[in-house]
Amino acid sequence: MYDNLALTGKMHEVPWSKFIFDSRYSDIVDIYEGGFMHSRGVFRSEQNSCMNNDIPYFSTISRESIVKRIKHYAGETYSFEDFVKNDKRDAGAVALSRSTDIGHAYSRGNQMPPKIHRGKPRLRHR
Repeated sequence: MYDNLALTGKMHEVPWSKFIFDSRYSDIVDIYEGGFMHSRGVFRSEQNSCMNNDIPYFSTISRESIVKRIKHYAGETYSFEDFVKNDKRDAGAVALSRSTDIGHAYSRGNQMPPKIHRGKPRLRHR
């Protein structure tokens, strides 16, 4: 839990440091201040994610945590290289562009808000 947050801004001490120093992720993974509803003193791994901008995109460290958990429950061994090989970074770019291009209302896909019915339902007479 909370692998995507740190109370330090030191590059070698954050849980996602391996991504910062990996050329395949160093363009997006870094240390950004602000997380867990705090603007200072808590650090996160990416500038955008579903946690701070309500967009359909999980940060790299969150995707890795999800894969680790699935592998654990499936009785499989986690491998960082397998994660990198199967990770779909471009899905995040699509989600980021979708949320900024067509507005917040559609950032969650084609979902419509729920219909709320008040009072008693009407009964049909035959």
